[in-house]
This record gives sequence, C-alpha cells and structure tokens, in this order.
Amino acid sequence: VENARLLIRKISALKTKLKKPNLKFNIIAHSMGGLLSRYAAMYGDADLPRNGRPRPTWAGARHLDKVFLLGTPNEGSVQ
Repeated sequence: VENARLLIRKISALKTKLKKPNLKFNIIAHSMGGLLSRYAAMYGDADLPRNGRPRPTWAGARHLDKVFLLGTPNEGSVQ
C-alpha cells in the first residue's frame, strides 16, 4: 500500500513539475511491480479503510493510459 501511494504521489509530482496536468503514463511492470501498479490504479493514494475490505475507486487510473503486467501473480502463487 505504501509503495502504491508513493507511485501515485510521484506521478502527480512529475505532472506538476512538467506543467502537464492531463499527462497519462504507461507502466510496464513485472511480478510484484504488477501488483503494486494494479493497486495504485484501483485505489490511488487512498489509505486502507479501518474496517472491512477496500473498495476500488479507480482513482489512480486517471494518471495512467496503459498498464502492462508481466508475470504478475494476480491470484497468488502456486505455493
């Protein structure tokens, strides 16, 4: 969660620095990076709720154009 939040914050900061608020990024992610990128797209920089499971708002997706997941364990590992 912390790394997903950091990713969204860095993307926001870069958009501000470049003075391009509508700029969208492509992400190519492998393994755990795919989980992090997917979480960032689904929840943005929101904190985890205190009770229950988080509900996707897709808040981070507004910063992204495409996300490529390579070898990402989306449903866990075999072990």
